[in-house]
Order: sequence, then C-alpha cells, then structure tokens
Amino acid sequence: MANLHLDLAELVEKCRAALLQSTPRLIAYTDIADLRNNSLPSDLVLSPINIYALWTRAEDGDWRVKYIGQRSIKKGWSRVCEHLFWKHPKTQSKLDQVLQALLAGEEIGVTGILVTPDSLRLAVEAELISYCSKDDGLPWNQKGKVPSKRSNSSSKPAPPHGVA
Repeated sequence: MANLHLDLAELVEKCRAALLQSTPRLIAYTDIADLRNNSLPSDLVLSPINIYALWTRAEDGDWRVKYIGQRSIKKGWSRVCEHLFWKHPKTQSKLDQVLQALLAGEEIGVTGILVTPDSLRLAVEAELISYCSKDDGLPWNQKGKVPSKRSNSSSKPAPPHGVA
C-alpha cells in the first residue's frame, strides 16, 4: 500500500493568519433579554465563510478567541447566528456561553474565512483547533483540543481505594 502525505501546513498557516490575526467584527447587541431580536451586520453576510471564530472582549480589553467552528459555505453565517442569537433546542451551540459573556459585560466579535474547496474545511478546522487549544486556549471548544501543557500529575484523579 502506498503511504501518501498531503502537507497542509502552508494552507493552515494562511488560514490561521486570516482568521486569528484579523480584528473581530463587533456584534452590536441591542437586546440582551431576547437574543433573537439581534442580527449580524448586513454587510458581513455578503462574504461567504465556512470557518469562523467567536471572540469576547472585556471593556477596554483585548479580543480573546473562544471558539473555532465550521459549516458548509451555504450555511456558514446561519451557523454563526445559531451561536449568537437563536438555536433549535436540539442543536448544539455556544449560545449559553455567549449570553453569559454578554451578562458579564463582555462584547462579542466574529471573524470568518472561506477555505476552498469546501471539503478541506474539516481538516483546516481540526488543525486550527489543535494549534489554538494549546495553553488552555479555545475554552468553548470541546472536541479536537490538545491537552493543556499545564496539566500535571497532581491534577489526575486519585486511584480507587486500595489501588496503588
């Protein structure tokens, strides 16, 4: 069997720079009591995306990336809206984390990129999550994260009683 290797490093680096070195676009919430009454800036949705990042910023602070996700080109911005404004009860989303951040006085921002062909978005997202989750980054991502370097043996659970 042939062992074939595709080096995605250059593409992932370009995607990392475009997604994470861009200034997040502030989402201006006018109604925190009912997030469904808010929307994305109309000019933002004109550019198709398939990988996005959610950010928070404390008052007068720096933007901090909290989550990286992906969705097909046709549904990129609608997926972002599920995180920011509304979601079906059976849909997994970061809406609860977004609301908590807003209630804590933080601002929400978003960046997005378009990776083509669309089928590459899954591999690029996985690489970006792996890269950014080092040192406890991406607190809202649950899947694909690299274990923290800060973990040590003292943080491991104790063995059951009687087991050495």
